[in-house]
Amino acid sequence: MQLMKKEEIRSLIEELAHELTEELAYQFVESLVREIDGDSDWIKSGRELYYRVGRELYGPLLAECIQWVWRRRQEIGNLPVFIVLRDAEPLAVAARNLGLDFTTLYLNRPLFGVFDEIADGNEIEMGKRSASLLPRYLTQIGLLKHDKLILLDSGCWGTVVKVLKEKYMQNKKLYPFFWYSHNLYIPGFLNQLAAGRIPDKILETINDSLECVFPKRVKRPVTLIGDKNITKLMLEPTSTLSQTWGAAALRGVADAARNYSRENRINALETLEHLRKLSQEAKQTGNFTGVLPKNTPTWSKGTDFLADWPKDFLP
Repeated sequence: MQLMKKEEIRSLIEELAHELTEELAYQFVESLVREIDGDSDWIKSGRELYYRVGRELYGPLLAECIQWVWRRRQEIGNLPVFIVLRDAEPLAVAARNLGLDFTTLYLNRPLFGVFDEIADGNEIEMGKRSASLLPRYLTQIGLLKHDKLILLDSGCWGTVVKVLKEKYMQNKKLYPFFWYSHNLYIPGFLNQLAAGRIPDKILETINDSLECVFPKRVKRPVTLIGDKNITKLMLEPTSTLSQTWGAAALRGVADAARNYSRENRINALETLEHLRKLSQEAKQTGNFTGVLPKNTPTWSKGTDFLADWPKDFLP
């Protein structure tokens, strides 16, 4: 039993290391294990912990983010909304439980041949092999049939947005919105909510927490397969712990969104401030708080990327 536990924990660390770096993944999982280690049914304990993380820490703010996008949508027109998986799956769950029929799709850097400094370099090569099928996939999921659309993602630079616009949507209007944005030309929910009152590094940490603290239920898909009629992404399940605890966190988000739709109000800034304090607590004590103690390494090419961003690129 103990050997099985060690193997499952190691698998979780290896998965999170692709998102967080090995050092941060180990620190985070170590704090998580300490939090649940005293319970005989530690998997159930972890499931309950992650449910609370989804329901109490992130869920209300995710629902507020969806409402923010909805308000912006009303300002620019009744446009279709696409939510990018995997990282923004908590946002998709919040939207669905608020009764909004937004479309989900998988897009990521490797599929577009964009290098990722943290993720496995092999994914880029696998994505390149699928490049010829990518236009058909984008058409099949309905992304390219619209002259105007909204794209919602967790964040944060806009590398995928840039390739999507340049190669596939040159004559279309693309309105991207992020949970958190490094890019002044792409609105970020956390950025606008904080309005300079919370340091950018904290917002970046909270973004990384959303993307990485919620265990992913599938590995990042980078391979397209197809025949004459259909093209689809190959989805490969993650470890047992990631699937179990990730599902629990998303159930928490779903319940929080349903509660939000009934109450329709939270103090979003106070909620964000609470996450900031939890990040500081994790940093000072090493305890599990549901928020990372620091952000993952900031993209080293980010400044150059933004300097080359065309000023009239987006509407």
